[in-house]
Amino acid sequence: MRLARPLLSPPASVIVAAAMALVAGCGGAGTLPPIFVCTPACPTGATCGESGCVPIGGAVDLSVAAGPDMPVPCGGACGGATPYCNQGQVCVACLEDSHCPTGSVCRPLGGATACVPGCADDSRCGGGASRCCAGACTDTARDPANCGDCGAACAGAQAHSASACVNSVCLAGTCEPGWADCNGDAADGCEVSVRADVANCGACGRRCAIKNAVPACAGSCYVAACDFGWADCNGTSVDGCEIAVVSDPKNCGACGNACAGVPHAQVACINTSCALTTCDNGFADCNARTVDGCEIAVGTDVFNCGRCGNQCAQGLICSNGGCTCKQCNLPNARSTCINFVCAVDRCLGNFLDCDAQSANGCEANGAVDARNCGGCGVVCGGNTPFCQGGVCSQVGASCLGILKSNPKAPSGTYAIDPDGNGPIQPFSAYCDMTTDGGGWTVVYGTDALDGEVGLASDTDVSKGDPTAFGYYNLTRAVKVALSASASESLWKRKDGAWIKADGPMFDASLTAANSHMHAQVNLVASDGAKAQGAIGYTNFQMTGGGDYGVSMFPDGATCQGNTVTGFDHHSANYYHLNCGCQRQYLYSYSNNVQDSDQSYNINTGLGAWTATQACVSIEGGGISFYAAVR
Repeated sequence: MRLARPLLSPPASVIVAAAMALVAGCGGAGTLPPIFVCTPACPTGATCGESGCVPIGGAVDLSVAAGPDMPVPCGGACGGATPYCNQGQVCVACLEDSHCPTGSVCRPLGGATACVPGCADDSRCGGGASRCCAGACTDTARDPANCGDCGAACAGAQAHSASACVNSVCLAGTCEPGWADCNGDAADGCEVSVRADVANCGACGRRCAIKNAVPACAGSCYVAACDFGWADCNGTSVDGCEIAVVSDPKNCGACGNACAGVPHAQVACINTSCALTTCDNGFADCNARTVDGCEIAVGTDVFNCGRCGNQCAQGLICSNGGCTCKQCNLPNARSTCINFVCAVDRCLGNFLDCDAQSANGCEANGAVDARNCGGCGVVCGGNTPFCQGGVCSQVGASCLGILKSNPKAPSGTYAIDPDGNGPIQPFSAYCDMTTDGGGWTVVYGTDALDGEVGLASDTDVSKGDPTAFGYYNLTRAVKVALSASASESLWKRKDGAWIKADGPMFDASLTAANSHMHAQVNLVASDGAKAQGAIGYTNFQMTGGGDYGVSMFPDGATCQGNTVTGFDHHSANYYHLNCGCQRQYLYSYSNNVQDSDQSYNINTGLGAWTATQACVSIEGGGISFYAAVR
């Protein structure tokens, strides 16, 4: 509400008309008193005096406004446009700064005066940390432009953060997204990019440490580059660059670049390239090409006899790797021709010529002969009655047990006693000490000729080297005893590819008449390919094949119904052969003459274990392979 002003200091809001008139009276002259005019006019019961509207006889309550500019006595609080209570107890406009509230000053405004925000000195700011800075009251305890004193601005160069003034001290304020104050120093603000700093990735102190890799940060750690010879093949930074591509045969030189099996050779990854490491006995790599393996049979090749480039003289043949007379064929020996008479040149493998008779070649197997163990005349006895790998020792329960006791034990024939004091007497068995870590006891081998018995048969053909893919078979009782302590089964074919199952090849029912078995397993091929599967045998209803099979799992349809744990049992002539040989990683089918011999092939491939024949019934001519347990 705007009020009237006294005459002594009349503001623009009060229009004062002081009329001095000479009033002629009857017969004389005189001076009239001054007349005061208040604008707006005073309400009823009040008159305009020198100090503004005043009550007549004190009968009017001037706190009740008669209009927007009605004066209010100082009994009420002065404020707004009339903050000052004058001596006449009337709220009027300010006359000086002290008439204004804290934080404001009295200044002309139009034709009047008014309190406006501002200050001339600290006295107008209420004390404490409030100071008059550049004509305005400022809280120097919180203002980053005047922190602690006027003009003391917090540095605007604090990186990636808003400046803050706390208790008159400059501090780093809230960091921008993706930045953090990791050293606790306000002077450099939020100095770390947690989106890019490998020492503070995502948060202060979270260092990226990735195995075999150069780490990088993009809010979280990732592989920027792998160390030389390593690769990140699973695409996760948790285990870093987990594959050594300089030596991993499944990822040789690059992820997924598997070294394929090649004929008559072992393949390894050497310095990021697939290379031959060793050739099978009797073979050599004469063309220096990995793709065809060890392509030369140096045991019989007259142009590469015993070694590459060693050509036999005209009229001689190559036998067991030695040039000799045509009629020479000395067992287990390389022969030589002396004056056209056959003689032992040297013994092969572990064999020994202990009787000095050329006619029977090298007759003693120094690896297993307890009378010539490791040398002619070395007799085993006492607590070490058996000859194992040319050393007198106690008998081994399995090839794996022998390998564990002698990690350098080579592949070959060993004395095995799988049931200890049980009914199975110690016997000689062939051990594969190289494939997939070694320790495999071979139970069967076939060179795919007609008339060879099947994997589930009982015929004893336990001589020779089945890993050279010759005909070989242990009895059912021995197969059961070996399977009882085994947890894996292996089938390896002539081209070096193999497939293995995480279960024993047989159960105890093999020796009982009219028995069969099938079990669910997990399969792994030589190149690392994996699948669920089923294995099973039958010792009856197999005149046309189907004695043993490795099949797909889960079960599915064949051309005559569905399989049950891998097999559909659709025919009494070949119980474990599926209709159309379908869904089988290994099947036997020899139905041209139903004489209970077996011929094996592959209908369905798994990785390197590739399919051979979809479904053929032949007498011989299938794949050459051997089977083993571990």
